[in-house]
Amino acid sequence: MSPLVILLASAIRLILVCNYDTSCAMTLASSGSIVSTLLGTVIPLVPPYLPLLAVALLFYRKLGMAIVVTVLSALVSPAYMGLKEGLSGAVSDALEFYQGLFSIRFWEVFGNSHYGKVSYWFGALVLLVVWFFFLNFLRGDFSRGFAGLVGGIGVSLVTVVPFLYLDNLYRAPFDRYHFSEVVRTPWSPAEVIQLSGGDSRVGYILETKDGWFVVLNEYDRSIEYVKDSDVEGREVCSARSVESDLPEPLFKLADVEVSVSVECPGVEVSSIK
Repeated sequence: MSPLVILLASAIRLILVCNYDTSCAMTLASSGSIVSTLLGTVIPLVPPYLPLLAVALLFYRKLGMAIVVTVLSALVSPAYMGLKEGLSGAVSDALEFYQGLFSIRFWEVFGNSHYGKVSYWFGALVLLVVWFFFLNFLRGDFSRGFAGLVGGIGVSLVTVVPFLYLDNLYRAPFDRYHFSEVVRTPWSPAEVIQLSGGDSRVGYILETKDGWFVVLNEYDRSIEYVKDSDVEGREVCSARSVESDLPEPLFKLADVEVSVSVECPGVEVSSIK
């Protein structure tokens, strides 16, 4: 990937974390690295969306990598049902989707909330296949474009079942609020900072230097400098409003207990449906 793209993505990420305050973003940039910024963006996305990466790799006929990603998903992604239950539901949903797709009014399938995310997934794949067909057509390679069109639609139909299977198991969230929260969450953990005199802050400690804490306040994303002698205690908390008590992965390592951080004061927790 181009270094310019990485730099631009990091800058946009900092601006979003700071609620579009460029002064705040510059302070964050001076206290962290590009690697920390990117890792802080990617890590929250891994558990819920790793299974969908497996389906995408299957579509691109990267079978070996798809199998590896599927195994990793079973180890880290929260599973909402068992393997057999998920497969049974996926087959049933796929048959219903195919029936609607090949009916007279097949266009009503795309974007229909009754069919859920699979209608958007299949529609996006078909559009991608059609785009490559037109590219080959413009190059004068009609036979290759037609073969790719037929084959691509066939592969798109095949990926419906694994997509539904993984979606039933893992239920990757696709709402705008979830994405907004992920990109706005800094890479450092939120903390309840107890100050002398009984006052407290909920924020992210960006840097400790020359006897001062540089704190990004959670609720208004302002930068505050706090003298270390005024800090009486610190406790890591969860500032995410998504439900923290998520189900365990399909295959949990032995003797591993999932630890859950306490909720930060003032956070309203909503569950993933």
